[in-house]
Amino acid sequence: KHDFRISHDAPESATYGQKGNATQRWDYLNSVRDVKVQLTVALIQKISAGQPDDRILVFSHSNLTLEALREKLAPGICAGLYVGKTADTERDSILKTFATSSARVLLIGTLSGGVGLQLEMASRVIFMDVSWNPMNDAQAVARSYRIGQTKSVSVYRLVGKDTIEDRIYRVGVVKKIVSAWLMDEESTKNPYTKEQIDTFGVGKEEQESLDVGTLADIDPAFAAFVSKMELDVY
Repeated sequence: KHDFRISHDAPESATYGQKGNATQRWDYLNSVRDVKVQLTVALIQKISAGQPDDRILVFSHSNLTLEALREKLAPGICAGLYVGKTADTERDSILKTFATSSARVLLIGTLSGGVGLQLEMASRVIFMDVSWNPMNDAQAVARSYRIGQTKSVSVYRLVGKDTIEDRIYRVGVVKKIVSAWLMDEESTKNPYTKEQIDTFGVGKEEQESLDVGTLADIDPAFAAFVSKMELDVY
């Protein structure tokens, strides 16, 4: 799993927890979305060039983001847009196209298609944003982990640094830690202090769990592309 935090010329007033011009904050969030679209297109191109048989699921809570991405993708690569407003008569056709044709990318609304779909033919999952409830994202990833999956599934998550979704992501990490501890019947002692289980941050051990290495360590070629865009990706 690769979690990338993106920094893109954020004005001081755009960071969470600070007061500032609302227009500046909105413009910054839009700029982060645009950067995510560019990165996602580049990532899809790289996957398609190196592993042309891999099918890709792209999840987002925003229809606008998915529509913007669809406009940037090469013709014929996208099987369709599977969101809440997609007509029932079109949904089966979109899924069939994704499963059997050369269109290897499916754009899905996280809440619309994150539950119930059998998409074991996909081995790459990209999240363009995060959910307040981390189980929504977990359910979305599970669309690929179905009976019949024969490949390792790679998950990519794009998170805008110093935005509200950055905070949401960190809180989600803590939620999953607490949930795992509560559900572990063999656990007899809470291994975390009150300070560590702080809903506004993560503890030292959890912070280390977020450190998956630099993008250059994970994927040098993609890191070279990112550097040309003058972005900071952690």
